[in-house]
Amino acid sequence: MAVAAAATEAEGQTGGLLVSPWFLLAALAAAAGVQALAIDGWFAFDDPWFLASARSIGFWDYVRRSFDVTDVGSLPEFDRYRPLWPIWFRLQYEVFGLRAAGYHVTAIVLHLAAAVLVRRLGRSVGLSRGSANLAAALFALHPAYAEAVAWISGSNRVAATLPALGSLVAWVAWLERGSGVRLAAAVILFLVACLFHPSALALAPVYPALAWLLQGTSASRARAGVATAWLPIALLAVALAGVQAWVRLERPVTGGFDLGWHIWANYGAFFGMAAVPVCPSSLGCYSGPLRTAAEAILLGGSAALVVGAAATLRRWGLRSPPVVCLVWFALALAPDATLVMGAFGRTMHLAGVPFALWAAGVATEAAEVARRRVAPPARWGLLAAGVAGVGAMAALAVSAHFVLELREAGRENAEFVTELRRSYPAIPPGATLVVEGAPANLTVFDDTRLQALVEVYYEDVGAVSASRAGELTGPVVRFTFGR
Repeated sequence: MAVAAAATEAEGQTGGLLVSPWFLLAALAAAAGVQALAIDGWFAFDDPWFLASARSIGFWDYVRRSFDVTDVGSLPEFDRYRPLWPIWFRLQYEVFGLRAAGYHVTAIVLHLAAAVLVRRLGRSVGLSRGSANLAAALFALHPAYAEAVAWISGSNRVAATLPALGSLVAWVAWLERGSGVRLAAAVILFLVACLFHPSALALAPVYPALAWLLQGTSASRARAGVATAWLPIALLAVALAGVQAWVRLERPVTGGFDLGWHIWANYGAFFGMAAVPVCPSSLGCYSGPLRTAAEAILLGGSAALVVGAAATLRRWGLRSPPVVCLVWFALALAPDATLVMGAFGRTMHLAGVPFALWAAGVATEAAEVARRRVAPPARWGLLAAGVAGVGAMAALAVSAHFVLELREAGRENAEFVTELRRSYPAIPPGATLVVEGAPANLTVFDDTRLQALVEVYYEDVGAVSASRAGELTGPVVRFTFGR
């Protein structure tokens, strides 16, 4: 393939650094090191909702509710049918309880395993060894979805990505070597991914696209009967999409998803976060001039990605890994582009796969063009290493910043619980706890997260922040938290 040939030539010029297994191992170690910063954090933001439900509901009743489509909303799935994620969290709760480190380590392992499968998939679709290694490294280190790994309840995307990738790898293996076992694995793992998170439904068109891609290569041994083989996946996708639509209409919880012009704004933000991930959401992550600068950088990154996509279409034909991966990237973003609130980088974990494959597929050829036009061959190695090093350090620094923000929120919650339990070892049932200075991550939009965390430690006790207390009836317990 053209991409593989160009990548191989570039690898020869750069001394084969990308081909070395040490390159990928170093990238995985760096990704693990950044995420390890969150291990001594605690639960933050939405996590108490899951903790409270795990504590108050028996395991088998929890499983029943998770799968009961008519009972959506009784567990913290919100207005999405994703039964395997609450069950996965419940299983972790059985093992780790309130020790957050175990949840963090589990998410890191899943993320690194997904990165390894990115490399495998890259090789399967025609990328050279170096480009496939680069794709895995880009996926592992990308800051946009660092929060998806570091945030315990946000790791539902990470849990869905691994079976999704496993399904695609099994599908490509079936295309090349046959075997009903491989095809069955592709179908089953697709179902598992969709039951972890409905964003995996966007994978359904990717299977025939990969078959079409491989059938266009001289080395392909892609099998006939692709449409028949894909039919179970297509039927599952249609059925599960119908379930999701029914849940949104009949069991609305948040009403946070809708069709409208905001979809295009979200796409623009996603493009910016993919290209230049200086901020993990379209809502802003800094204050003052830094926020303005970050928004300008995201806008520039969005424009740069669009230009890069246009250049890709011009340089490669439609039947090429870069173009197929670009289309896959756009499809993968579609479910979360409907979020009314805005775009969030943590939702891009699965979409990060085709983005990494596209970026790696074109990077080696772009590097070769730059080598020929920008610098003499003797200086190219040093220049390439310098640019790559600066990029890697910037990615690590930005990821560390996002991870440490979550760590800080978790540690603040841990201190809050420690002080509260020290001040009030017991609170009478029926009382309302009024908290002055409650952690901000527990009072975003409302006090339901604060209420959930209090429910983990006290039976039948209400909780409200002092600013929202209003007129209360019944016993009131007041607590002031100050760090």
